[in-house]
Amino acid sequence: MHVHNRGDQPDRTIHFGVLGPVQVIEGGRDRTPSRSRLRGLLALLLLRANSPVSSRVLIQELYGDRPPTTAATALHVHVSQLRKTVFDERSRAESTQRLGTVRGGYLLRVGPDELDLFTFESLVADADATMAAGEPARAAAKFRQALRLWRGPALTDTDAPVLVEVFAPWAEARRLDVLLRRIAAEMEAGSSAALVPELRSLVAEYPLVERMRAKLILALYRAGRQGDALAEYAELAALLRAELDCAPSSELQQLHQQILVCDPALQGRRHVAVMRTHEPVTPAQLPRCPGALHGRTAVLDELVEALATGRRRCVVSGGPGTGSTAVTVAVAHQVRDRFPDGQLFATVDAGATPADVLGSFLAALGHRGDDLPIGGVARARLLVAELTARRVLMVLDDVPAEWGGAALATLAGMPPGCALIANSPGPLPELGPGARVRLGPLPDAAALELLAAGVGRRAVMDEVGAATEIVRRCGRMPLAIRIVGARAGGRPHWSLQAVARRLAGPRLLTELAVGDVGVRSSLLRRYERCAGTDRSAFRSLGRLDALRGALPGADVDVVPGVHIAPRAAAGIAAAGLLEDKAGSGYVLRPLCAALASELWAEEAS
Repeated sequence: MHVHNRGDQPDRTIHFGVLGPVQVIEGGRDRTPSRSRLRGLLALLLLRANSPVSSRVLIQELYGDRPPTTAATALHVHVSQLRKTVFDERSRAESTQRLGTVRGGYLLRVGPDELDLFTFESLVADADATMAAGEPARAAAKFRQALRLWRGPALTDTDAPVLVEVFAPWAEARRLDVLLRRIAAEMEAGSSAALVPELRSLVAEYPLVERMRAKLILALYRAGRQGDALAEYAELAALLRAELDCAPSSELQQLHQQILVCDPALQGRRHVAVMRTHEPVTPAQLPRCPGALHGRTAVLDELVEALATGRRRCVVSGGPGTGSTAVTVAVAHQVRDRFPDGQLFATVDAGATPADVLGSFLAALGHRGDDLPIGGVARARLLVAELTARRVLMVLDDVPAEWGGAALATLAGMPPGCALIANSPGPLPELGPGARVRLGPLPDAAALELLAAGVGRRAVMDEVGAATEIVRRCGRMPLAIRIVGARAGGRPHWSLQAVARRLAGPRLLTELAVGDVGVRSSLLRRYERCAGTDRSAFRSLGRLDALRGALPGADVDVVPGVHIAPRAAAGIAAAGLLEDKAGSGYVLRPLCAALASELWAEEAS
């Protein structure tokens, strides 16, 4: 038997790699899992190294939106196999310490020098500091050292959707950003002419990246090739007109003018003051964060976790009064620190087009209105180009279900560092895969809690029956309950029994208004978005005997082909005034039924 002495200990040094195919090297031996599923699981854990990851998130990211019924058991087996494959020469306790089980999930512990991504980011930060200290040649060397860690496109040997759709594009954008910083440092150090061949190759690969083209134009000019520099600018201008229907950025236009007049500031180090891009605008457009959202904690947690774990498209769907805007804004506030380059917000007003909203986003980012392209698709592409290498959160409020199309589909391809949250009556399938939640009425307990927040807990406890009747007549919808709480809370002489009686009459929607906020106006905004024939069909629902007998406070089943034409039902559901019962008909919620009844009575009279 061979016994290791002090100088004969096996090399236990381990290195993990995600900047290329997944890789595990221990003591010079390749311990990378051979199975794609295990490599994907390892990559997901490495990307969140030293942080717990819930089993639910891992299952969704490994299997997509339709995991098998055995996914939880399979995940447990995969973790055991990963421990054996990667750490089998360690003791059971040591391997479990490395890849530990924590409450509801798993935690992979990785040292600061054991993951290539950690080393890369550390070198980039060191290079940035060196550049800021005025040592561009040393900074360029550090950037080169960081870029040498890349072994090829990131995670090309995994098929987990989140790795393919989120991390791999982010990693490529990050590599490109550091490459541009390295080139800037070398140009600052005086190597412009030598960089021309490399820059030509990069421009051919990334023809619409203006930062790349600007460096090639400047390098050509500083190499004494003014004509070639002007030709590059003309080629870019023509490409932008053809592809995006827009002009080069103001910085590139300024550079063009300087080259035309042979501005001496472009030679040598003094060009830095001229060519440095202006400080990017950091928009902060989020509305005020709403207060406590009773009964929506699980939804908030799901969306925040989705954004924290790389799913960059979130859609909140719900009918009027469900609080979809409040949930969307609350989530945006909870994750805003992850998007330090700004937060964009737009409410889609009646008649607004995708081009209008995207134009408002571009204006908030510093673009002049008269320089913007005309179409929604061209503006979406320009916005995507503007946000490259930036971390910006975009929030779209009250998007019509029929408002999708090419502009939203283009926006779905946003740069990896950005995210989009949208709320809408419908699912917005053009935004592609991501986190999707559907809001409905509140659970009974949460509805009573919300009422108590307005009228006081003691009042609800003293008149539980009346309080229950109030939230039932409000359809357990947050907007209506908040309005009742605001009205009754300011009138302590009102008993809850009296409030319930006021809500029992035909003036239900009139009672559900305070100041400029009202349930009727919220419903009418959705109603007015319907086509003329769909509005007529919605009004006709007010004549149903079942509806009149059930009002107020009860749902009404609507059967397509019996109560309403199927096409009209689909159009009304897209506006949020009917709720689809997963293909088995529709439900007309109490407050929507009240509006239909009002409109039918007006038409009949």
